[in-house]
Amino acid sequence: LAHEIWLGDEMPRVKRMLYERNQEVLAPWGWQTRLWGLGDLTPTNFPHTYWTIQRGLQHHARTGANTFSMVGDLMKFEILHRHGGLYLDTNVELLRDPSPLFWDTVSAGRQAFFVADPGDNRFISAGMIGALAPGSQLLARVIEDRAYLDGVDFAQHCIANAITGPVMLTTHLEQDESLLDTVSIFDRDVAYPIACGENYLDPCIRQLSAGAPHQSP
Repeated sequence: LAHEIWLGDEMPRVKRMLYERNQEVLAPWGWQTRLWGLGDLTPTNFPHTYWTIQRGLQHHARTGANTFSMVGDLMKFEILHRHGGLYLDTNVELLRDPSPLFWDTVSAGRQAFFVADPGDNRFISAGMIGALAPGSQLLARVIEDRAYLDGVDFAQHCIANAITGPVMLTTHLEQDESLLDTVSIFDRDVAYPIACGENYLDPCIRQLSAGAPHQSP
């Protein structure tokens, strides 16, 4: 089962196209897909993270701040811990069947796989995660840590990667090296063959171009 998450208003056309493209890639190999949304946020579906997620949504409603990234992070960790399978961010486009990544993880005797973060390979990405079965120890360490969940500060949504994303996940691995024996970490190119600025459609190019100083001929 492959999982994606979309929160808030109607999914933009480009993200809907990516989701449907991923369905087309996955279906011939026997994969099913599920798109999780606000309507799925119940204590039954999210027994560990529900109240923290509600705090995030309430902060959004109260301030207008975009906390959906942080809420989505907590959702994906509990979804994979409870159901296993593949998680993809909605900006990830699959080019081929991801099953070999699961086979390699089985061969290594690990519970889950991650990919080096495309922005900084010192960290593991939260944009593509595979869990062979429910019960990943690393994901359990996150969603069952009451002190961590109670301390998630949604006012700091501008540094979501540090609080609920790649930096946080990597910190858990560094603090308990035994968890490293439960995960495979693949090179960035496995999931992110095109880096920021390497594709003309990438908004990073426009961002860099806009910030570059103009040179006289």
